[in-house]
Amino acid sequence: MVTKQVSSNIPAQAIQNKSVVSSGNANGVINITLELNFILIHSIQFSYSASPTGGRLAITDGTNTFDVDLATAGPAFLICPLIFTGNVTATIYAGGASIVGKLNIQYTHES
Repeated sequence: MVTKQVSSNIPAQAIQNKSVVSSGNANGVINITLELNFILIHSIQFSYSASPTGGRLAITDGTNTFDVDLATAGPAFLICPLIFTGNVTATIYAGGASIVGKLNIQYTHES
């Protein structure tokens, strides 16, 4: 009998999800408090209800920053490993007076 060790890409910690909506001229902000050694962001989904006038997504822990301009309406996503070593603040910036922005982040706390 041949045995084979199988490894998994499933994280040891349970994947958590946080969501926020920005509307009017108000930014939407998600705060994630560091519980272990680092926060691993697995995926990010975002959208605007119409083409934003100042669309932007910024994620930072005060030292490391992920920052992109968002120029179009509709849903988009990033599948990524982003690693942060401190408390995380994720902001989807207001897209305009009548534009709704949405942000969803899936993450785990890792040691």
